[in-house]
Amino acid sequence: MKKFFTVIVACGLMAASCIHDQTPGEATGAMKLKVTAVNSIQTRGDIYSTGVDGPIPALGSVNVYTFLNDGSDNYLWTQTIDMSTDYHAETLSASRVLADNTFPAGNYRFLAVGRAASDGYTIASPTATTNFNDFTATIQQADNATNVIFAGYTTQEVFATGATIEIDIARKVAGIFTYLTDVPNEIGGTTVAYLRLRVSSANTAVNLTSAAGSIPIAGSYYAINIPLAGQTVDQANHIYTGPGDSADFNIVANSQIASNYALPIGGVTMTLELQDDQSNPLKTWSVVGPAGTTIDLTANVLLAIGIKNNPTSELGDDETAGGDGDNADDSPVSLLTDETITVNVMRDWDAVNNATLQEANQ
Repeated sequence: MKKFFTVIVACGLMAASCIHDQTPGEATGAMKLKVTAVNSIQTRGDIYSTGVDGPIPALGSVNVYTFLNDGSDNYLWTQTIDMSTDYHAETLSASRVLADNTFPAGNYRFLAVGRAASDGYTIASPTATTNFNDFTATIQQADNATNVIFAGYTTQEVFATGATIEIDIARKVAGIFTYLTDVPNEIGGTTVAYLRLRVSSANTAVNLTSAAGSIPIAGSYYAINIPLAGQTVDQANHIYTGPGDSADFNIVANSQIASNYALPIGGVTMTLELQDDQSNPLKTWSVVGPAGTTIDLTANVLLAIGIKNNPTSELGDDETAGGDGDNADDSPVSLLTDETITVNVMRDWDAVNNATLQEANQ
């Protein structure tokens, strides 16, 4: 089960790219460059969390790619500034004062990219002909180990002797979160070995300026994969008791919590499956979004099956000072019912629209 445990570093406000239209820098003075990751989520639980146990790996790499306008509609790469050693997790920002004439006068786009160490993404080294609009990151394959990547840009006129350039960065991936309880240990006499969320297709590249996905792969994959073997069984209720609260999430009893990221892609279908030890489906549910059976996985948007803490409260009952820790704000989805189950599509990770998990098929 995949977990994410560090400080959130996302601009959860715009899926497109967190763009700031800056005013020109001062005519004289030092060149100042600042990259900031901001976030509005104040709930806890795996992929959407806050504080020191947040869901995003520490940013081991922060680079700013500069693109100069060529006099038409094109912005072409000129240089890359590595700000990795300037990044501070406490402030979620990286700042540096640069020498005069670091950027010759002109109209620029400054693209900041924040990544974790060994995140699996490949970004081709830019050249003098690399266009801002074509800057992408790719992964070898989509699976339940896909990592997060952040990017954002600003367009700014720069004078040769001074400018202040500020860039906010946002997730360029979608989030998938599952919080499920009462998972049966047997279906029709066959042991349930896996709890998986299948996605019909995936992209393996994302444009870091537009957040559009590309380079699709053939076939489906598991965005969530929870092995159940080895978990204790509640014999009275015939359900798995879950892995416990080893992540210190204070989760509901008998529950399973997992999350993952996915590169943006439109029009996928998703099924929640209980499988045997040979990966044969024993029971399935179709996930339905606001548009029906097809779902768009959009950058900086979270699909949540089950809620960890009420999204309308700042921190949730079990996180507030003096809270009773009874998980009263949690709403995991029970798999003991064949009725329609409500899930949530969280636009920009904090605005909630209802979706449904359809009746299970056997």
